[in-house]
Amino acid sequence: MFSNTRLYFGLLVVIALTALIVVLRPQNVPKSGIGENDKLKSQVTLAIETPKPYNALDEEALTAAFAWFEAQGVDFEAVSKMPIRERAAKLNQAVYAFCKHGEKDGHINELFDECLAACGGYSYVLRGLLEATGARTRYVNLYNMPNQGNHTGVEVEITGEWSFYDPTFGAYFTADGEADGPPLSAYTVSQTYKTSGLDNLVQQSRKERADITNSTLSDLYKYRFSHDYMALQNYSLAESFWFDDPEQLTILDIGLDISDNLNTLGNFNAQTMQEMQTAFMEDIRRLLLDDDLRNDISFVASGLYHRGRPSLTTLTIDGLEPGATYKLSMMLFNPKAEETNLQVMSLDRTATYIGAPIVRLGAEKTIISSSFIAEESTARLAVRNIGPVVLTHLFGVHVETSH
Repeated sequence: MFSNTRLYFGLLVVIALTALIVVLRPQNVPKSGIGENDKLKSQVTLAIETPKPYNALDEEALTAAFAWFEAQGVDFEAVSKMPIRERAAKLNQAVYAFCKHGEKDGHINELFDECLAACGGYSYVLRGLLEATGARTRYVNLYNMPNQGNHTGVEVEITGEWSFYDPTFGAYFTADGEADGPPLSAYTVSQTYKTSGLDNLVQQSRKERADITNSTLSDLYKYRFSHDYMALQNYSLAESFWFDDPEQLTILDIGLDISDNLNTLGNFNAQTMQEMQTAFMEDIRRLLLDDDLRNDISFVASGLYHRGRPSLTTLTIDGLEPGATYKLSMMLFNPKAEETNLQVMSLDRTATYIGAPIVRLGAEKTIISSSFIAEESTARLAVRNIGPVVLTHLFGVHVETSH
């Protein structure tokens, strides 16, 4: 089985990034006369002019968010005047109660009318409501979370610090375990506290509409954290994070174990991008759903970004015989006609990589074959796209003893 070295290595992963995944089709949707309301226009203008992170939601999103307050009978001015800590927690509860898990077609801003979505949609609505009140927000993505795969929440800037709220599960964490206590960041929740500590710090609301204007936080958050496919410890087990910054580097690991017959991911006979992606995702899904958390792999690990969303995918290979030579095959897909360059390397002295350090990839499918000498029972290698193509895909990995 996998050694603890892969888990240790995962803790060294740098902050990551991903796209907001919402199963919605963008399209131009009329604002149904909302913009004709002068008061609403002034609120939108005020929210737009408030200093924001680089990727603050746009005017159309804020307009839809303002309309949510009116449609739900929530006093916008009363909520806006709340201290930011109280405001964030109460709107987190409101979104948890308002949204339902599901999918819907249409413009993403229609989520403010009917929220059928996954975690990305829940988080989009919460960001919209908070930014409409002048708060600064950002997405936080947790990669390779047990049972969830990848998960998205929201962080809100409170007195110069980022605080984490998870509208998908109606939860947040405080330093003293009190509902009105200092809220914690996602990184602090994951890296500082053990599972037993989280149990004492989590604040859980109930999934039903409440009067957030007049209710206290202790009234709204007095329930037990209990969700299908989401254990509290999962927050502590996320492999990596992305904090909404395109300059942060995604480093995610693909793990193989020769001794456990896990030496291949993907279908090397696949021809089209769709076939390659489907086979790779099916293998990852199978690993995510088994009982061994150590072999979990993030779906995002297959995306090799050169810029804008730079990434590095590492390969941790267990069950090796020190001194033996192994053949490494990787199947990649370049969606552009332009060539791009791939760098392959060993990360430390656990392996000696034998092959061209820079490989040129043409359009579409390419299989790269190289080899390495295992210096220890676990070897670590890495692959990254160094451009100029922004994104190429790693859809297959195979390791075998070289004869």
